[in-house]
Amino acid sequence: GLGSDFLYADPTELVIFPDNHDMSRIFTQVNEDYDLFRMAISYILTMRGVPQLYYGTEILMSNPGTESHGIIRSDFPGGWAGDTINAFQDIGLSDQQTEAKKFVKNLLQWRKNKSVIHYGKLMHYTPLDGVYVYFRYNEDQTVMVVLNKNNSKTALKLDRFAERLRGLSQGHEVISDRTIELGDTLELPERSVMVVEF
Repeated sequence: GLGSDFLYADPTELVIFPDNHDMSRIFTQVNEDYDLFRMAISYILTMRGVPQLYYGTEILMSNPGTESHGIIRSDFPGGWAGDTINAFQDIGLSDQQTEAKKFVKNLLQWRKNKSVIHYGKLMHYTPLDGVYVYFRYNEDQTVMVVLNKNNSKTALKLDRFAERLRGLSQGHEVISDRTIELGDTLELPERSVMVVEF
């Protein structure tokens, strides 16, 4: 975990991943809870380190009820004769799979040219009342990531984050593509993740 970063010469060079070919797929790990999936992917794609995504994560490939490596390593659907599902061309995917693919793609496209995510510093705060907040920042940019695991809307008091938010009043929330105005609190939707770029 992050608490062991001091052991490494440069933790920003660590490869981080939610799953791989030798463990349950992330959608299975979160019991096929799509909200938790979005939080997990957002965390991996905004945290310090080099993210690695296993093929099929973007279309919610899973291995429910088994740890069989053959199932975990199932073929990506599409490209073979007789395939009725072609995830390359979005043929035969469920609405949720299509949404997940779009979600992952949009976040990856956003982070592609964000040096603050690639090389920026990390400051995170102790989770409190079901909400975890961390910042990626450098001299030019600040990104605030907020994960709300509560089953209800939450008003997040912002005074605890004054060191990082000082002088900032407005940001762009990347996932919903909307403007965020900062006040004394930030309204968080239930079971949500926000990536706010300043």
